[in-house]
Amino acid sequence: MPDPPQIDFKTVVSYRRETEKVMASGHSAEQKRLIRTWVQEVKSEPQTLKVKISYNLAEAVMKGLVAGAGFEPATFGL
Repeated sequence: MPDPPQIDFKTVVSYRRETEKVMASGHSAEQKRLIRTWVQEVKSEPQTLKVKISYNLAEAVMKGLVAGAGFEPATFGL
């Protein structure tokens, strides 16, 4: 099994900032596309009144990391 990808702090902060920009001022279609890229599964647990979200590190993001590129919404067709 290959080692998990290593993501440095600067990259994580960059992703967060770009994601916040799209969620704050992007069009609803852009926001939905971004959410679909990052969220793998959402499960509700009515007994505990909790929602569990599983995130997906999308292949497009991984290719960008390997190439040393930062997160760009245009990468996802935004």
